[in-house]
Amino acid sequence: MRTNSASALLVGAISFPYLSSAQKFVQVPIVRVTNGDTFVSAVNVAVGNPPQNMTAIFDTGSSDFWVPATGSKLCADPQNQCIASGKKFSTGSFASNSSTTFVAGQPDFTADYTGGVNVSGIFMQDTIRLGNAELKNNTMGLSNQGFLPSALFPVMGVGFAVQEFSATDKNPTPYENIPLAMKSAGLTNTAAYSIYLNDFRSAEGSVVFGGIDTAKFTGNMTMLPMLKASNGQVTDVVISATSLEITGVTKRRRATTNIALPSKNTPVLLDTGNPTILIPIDAVNAIGTALNANPGADGSMQVTCDTANKGINMVFGFTGTTIQVPIAMMLTPATNKDGSQAKDTSGNALCVVPVEPTATNEDLVSFGAPFFSAAYVVMDLQNKKIGLAQAKVNATESNIQEITA
Repeated sequence: MRTNSASALLVGAISFPYLSSAQKFVQVPIVRVTNGDTFVSAVNVAVGNPPQNMTAIFDTGSSDFWVPATGSKLCADPQNQCIASGKKFSTGSFASNSSTTFVAGQPDFTADYTGGVNVSGIFMQDTIRLGNAELKNNTMGLSNQGFLPSALFPVMGVGFAVQEFSATDKNPTPYENIPLAMKSAGLTNTAAYSIYLNDFRSAEGSVVFGGIDTAKFTGNMTMLPMLKASNGQVTDVVISATSLEITGVTKRRRATTNIALPSKNTPVLLDTGNPTILIPIDAVNAIGTALNANPGADGSMQVTCDTANKGINMVFGFTGTTIQVPIAMMLTPATNKDGSQAKDTSGNALCVVPVEPTATNEDLVSFGAPFFSAAYVVMDLQNKKIGLAQAKVNATESNIQEITA
């Protein structure tokens, strides 16, 4: 959910290395939530002893894992969902005095995200249970206050440790976040994981730490080097995008519309914590024209919902591969302020296209959860590479192989 600038480097695709059929991996389901935002990638996680259950955003765009403190100002904020109320489900919170293994750390934890969200509190160590894995004495944040312009979950950041907020703000030695802790605990061979968010209209997807599920994608896996930041280091899960197209029936004819990106090799953050596709305003307008869209009362891009039946795709291009996402998988119902279905003047139901403009044309482009719905993505933090393949939507088979070092 957080972005940093990166330099654009043209590099060739390479093949994915080092697979083994052993069992050194941790599989975690991606769960669906009902908080009014369809494209939320979340996981169930338990913290402490005895375990306290929570639902956290699985976020490749940040690096810290933090949970809200039970009874805190943060949980009392009307935007928070520590406790279920009305139509909101409970994301959960952590009561430190109820855990026998809780260890308090320094009172300098802070995290800031795109959109103005910020939280603060203390560092802590305790046990994390994720999938079938148990990580003891894991470092994380315990937040007790903050600013919430929108609904907030606990956040499980799984990016590079160097991008932990404590490391970027105060420059101490980064702590081991979850991908590194999995490796150090011997649960995985390497700091790498694969993501299968799947169609968000389906029951669930999955994340495999230390493994790749070859039954969940088609064709070859293309590996692309992550781009270096201005300091010459790889600090974010950013690669070059080479094209963006709308294909299928547009304006009552079959066509391919090229959507201009800032450059032929545009740095793009692959961010599961972002519920939209963030691109410059000119590209947003070009997509709106191709889809015959209009702005809704809230400023969102809206089309008639029957657009889902026209065989239109959004095609994301990278060096050596493309990912095709059907528009039907991206549309969500547009609603009025009272929650009712929005309609146009002819009575047709309206749907939202999850495409939004970056704040400025210089801001980093971000492909969020809608992109991941039709992509199988490998995040190899150890070798600083990202693997891309077309996902098998709603695949029922599984063939997980561990990634060796």
